[in-house]
Order: sequence, then structure tokens, then C-alpha cells
Amino acid sequence: MRRLVVRREARADILEARTWYDRDTHDGGDRFLYAVNAVFKTLAVAPNLWPDLGQGVRRSPVRGFPYSVYYFADE
Repeated sequence: MRRLVVRREARADILEARTWYDRDTHDGGDRFLYAVNAVFKTLAVAPNLWPDLGQGVRRSPVRGFPYSVYYFADE
């Protein structure tokens, strides 16, 4: 399994989205965070799952939310 590095700006964005989803529904923030963590777990074992969009950038959608994780897969 590969090591995942989440940038500080990405963490802040995730926490902001979690707060927003918590305001939307009772457990929306927790469901969002669970979905993002599921993406992270998948990327740690299969980083090349999603196609290269150019310059090494890849995008993985977050299931159930209009949100995506943009990332680089280093060897």
C-alpha cells in the first residue's frame, strides 16, 4: 500500500465541505468524510485506477457527492 499525502489546502477544503454537509443533513458530514476516506483507501492500493488528465493529474469522484479528489500518483 502506498503512502498518501494530503495537502493542507485539501484538508481545509474537505473539512469545510464536511461542515457544509452537516448543516444540510444530520449525518451528511460524516457520510461525506466516509466517502472521501473510501477514495483515499482505494487510491492507496490502486493509484492508477483513474486516467491521467494531463501533466500527471488524475481525478477520482467521491461516490454520492458532487465532489472529486484530484491527485498525482508518484511511483
